[in-house]
Amino acid sequence: MIETKTLCAVTVRPDCSLLVQETLAYLKDGVQVSVEPVGTYDLAPGDSLEGKPADAVRIANALWTPEVIAAYAAAHPIPEPDVIVVEEPVVDASVSTESTSEVEIVTETSSEN
Repeated sequence: MIETKTLCAVTVRPDCSLLVQETLAYLKDGVQVSVEPVGTYDLAPGDSLEGKPADAVRIANALWTPEVIAAYAAAHPIPEPDVIVVEEPVVDASVSTESTSEVEIVTETSSEN
């Protein structure tokens, strides 16, 4: 019978951010026969730990003191987004928008013989 087991590897970086690698191991009679990567992601000090693997949560809770979170935030400021000002078009209220789908084009032709 094949069993599955979720594995989690956590790497602590010098700035106390975490690299989390989740894998799914397939076991036959207690022996690992295959591994399938599930996902790799970063966690920065102060990030939400909701739904994260227990090992990652334990390590983060031990490392991420208020001082570490403040130092990380100071070293990695969130850039202000570029703001683009878009001017709204001026609409001439005196022009009727009713029945604008019909347009009559008149052309003049001259005939010289």
